[in-house]
Amino acid sequence: MLIFMLILSSALRVPLITEDVKLDGFLEPLWDSALVFSNFKVFEPQDKELPSFATKFYVLQTENSIYVAFRCEQDQVVSRVGLRDVAEGDFVGVYFDTFGRGGSVYFFGVNVAGVQVDRIITGGGKLPDDSWDGVWFSAVRNYNGEYIVEIKIPFKTLQYDLKNPIFRMEATRFITETNERLYLGKYGREWGLNPVDFPIEIELKLPNKSFGFELLPVILVEKDSMEFRLRAGVGSKWSPSNSCH
Repeated sequence: MLIFMLILSSALRVPLITEDVKLDGFLEPLWDSALVFSNFKVFEPQDKELPSFATKFYVLQTENSIYVAFRCEQDQVVSRVGLRDVAEGDFVGVYFDTFGRGGSVYFFGVNVAGVQVDRIITGGGKLPDDSWDGVWFSAVRNYNGEYIVEIKIPFKTLQYDLKNPIFRMEATRFITETNERLYLGKYGREWGLNPVDFPIEIELKLPNKSFGFELLPVILVEKDSMEFRLRAGVGSKWSPSNSCH
């Protein structure tokens, strides 16, 4: 297991595994070969210097997907069920700048209740588009004193340049108990999160092309008065090519 305590300027090669990770909120031995980052910094509140709880962030890939995981220490977890793209309570997420220019960034986040948030962010990190819904998968498991989140993002969900396998990356965590927002990078208060300052560059083995059509099960959470109802269905996604030049 490789643990990076300092921010490195050169791209880190993401370990390539041949077996798919089972998403169940358990860090199986496949994660032992992952890149691991643990030097999270407090962005909010401003008077807080060090995080109240430790966080580890893991990155792996297969030929077809990027995998990330979070291991979050915490005394009291706040879990709140809600609608997609409206995740409250304790929360983790990852940002990918697939072109490395800071112009357009993908965000994938999950709260402790398993509610997913995804968006494309432009305008230097200031213009989120919540209408974008990608095809990706996640699992969350709560333990005594910590929780674990696993995320799988198929490459077919992303646009990227085949000639440049370098992605820029950031990870975040929100701790409801202490009202702390954490990032791996350090950002100025006047601007906040800025993709051009993402602290980590990763090098991936990108697939050449993908058919780009996928059917997937969908569970919708509907709120009626004070009650939540679940409704099952089938969704699809079409993307003729991942490559964008």
